[in-house]
Amino acid sequence: MEIIRKLLDCFTSPKELMRKRIALYRSRGTRIGERCYIGANVTLGRGGKDPIVIGDDCVLTGCTILGHDASPALFLEELQGEDIFNRKSFKRETRIGNHVFIGVNAVVLPGLTIGDNCIVGAGAVVTKDVLSNCVVAGNPARVISSIEDFKSKYRKLYQRHPEFFYVGNNIIQ
Repeated sequence: MEIIRKLLDCFTSPKELMRKRIALYRSRGTRIGERCYIGANVTLGRGGKDPIVIGDDCVLTGCTILGHDASPALFLEELQGEDIFNRKSFKRETRIGNHVFIGVNAVVLPGLTIGDNCIVGAGAVVTKDVLSNCVVAGNPARVISSIEDFKSKYRKLYQRHPEFFYVGNNIIQ
């Protein structure tokens, strides 16, 4: 059955696959806003069962968003169960605002909030809340610019070099 499903996926559009992926995450409890792009290589904690809220108009590319931390159970006896499958994990809601872009290989730790109109750079590790209208990058993530400065930079670049920008997968002209 798995083989048949994979074969059928070859004939399914990327938009339809993403729509199905979002529907699956929603069915598991993740709250996802409207007009979001969630890439195939995105990890939402526990397969979408973690307490995660994603706003409208977000783009998540190859990142990991966590709403739990299982590591305390390894060290605290009171969190350990009969076996490894019965341990208690720390669980806190993770919130992603509206108009947020999270780059590939970025990690957002549990219980944090990323405000509206933010960019989280590729490879960033978000260890504390991110205020609205910021661009953050690094490990740990820190503010590297305002969203207004980011927009100004790319608006000027687009005006000078529109050929640097493309739509969808049309990279080669």
